Amino acid sequence: MDRILKMGVCLTLIVVLSCPAIVLAKNAGQSTLVNMTNQVYDGGAKALDKTEGILNQCLKSTFSLFNPCLDVVKMCTDVALKPLNYPFDYVEGKLYKPKVVNKRVEIPAPQKPVMPKQ
Repeated sequence: MDRILKMGVCLTLIVVLSCPAIVLAKNAGQSTLVNMTNQVYDGGAKALDKTEGILNQCLKSTFSLFNPCLDVVKMCTDVALKPLNYPFDYVEGKLYKPKVVNKRVEIPAPQKPVMPKQ
């Protein structure tokens, strides 16, 4: 896997670095150096934009396929490990469950006011 990644990076660098030379060789008939360098940089910029678009699309496609696969793997792992996780979840629930304290406050019953005798 590491070799494939290195080869991909090397190929990408070869393409990116060879773009100016290819564009320069294509337009070798022009006389001024300024026009040639401008065309080289323009061609390189266009090539980089195209490469960026292609890489961006590849990454979107890869991750749009990869994320649902991870969700399926997580779901299957949860189902497969449920018998092993059940005792741990039970103990964890007993240890970290907030204790409910039933403290009832006695509310005094309202008393009738005593009428003074006249």
